[in-house]
Parts: sequence; structure tokens; C-alpha cells
Amino acid sequence: MDGLTRAWARLDWNDPLVIGVLAVIAIVALFRGWSFVLLAVLVIALGQGLEYLLGHAAFGNDFNRGLVIGVYAFGGVLFLFLAIAHFFTKR
Repeated sequence: MDGLTRAWARLDWNDPLVIGVLAVIAIVALFRGWSFVLLAVLVIALGQGLEYLLGHAAFGNDFNRGLVIGVYAFGGVLFLFLAIAHFFTKR
């Protein structure tokens, strides 16, 4: 699992190819009805975009990092809530 984390962190989020792959995954997930995959892609895009936008803000580096981690934590809680709701509403 440690290797996966390192590989994920080494991705260049400014590369248009990475953004294009995420966009293709989001479009396929939207048309196939994969709500969990779509949510994961949107949370990742929101966190990365927020980190980029706050990179030049007047706030401190610790505040920016905490806010981005907060976005990821909120996405994780939302993901968990949707998984539990899907489990209880499954027919």
C-alpha cells in the first residue's frame, strides 16, 4: 500500500494528460451510473483545484493544507454515507 501512496503522490497534477484521464473516468462514470467512482473523481478534482487556487493565497501554508485535508475528509464521510445508504436501500 505504501508504493501505491508514493505513486499517487508523484503524479503531476498540472499535466493535461492526468486531467484528461480524470475527465474521461468522470464521463464514463456519469453515463454508466457509477456514483461512487464519480464522487471519488469529483472529490479529488475539488481537492487538487483548491490546493492550486490557495497556493498563491495570503493564508498560511498550514491553513491551506488543513483546508485541503478537510475537503478530502468531507468527501470520505460523504462516500461512507452513500455506501451505507446504498447498502440499506439495495433491493
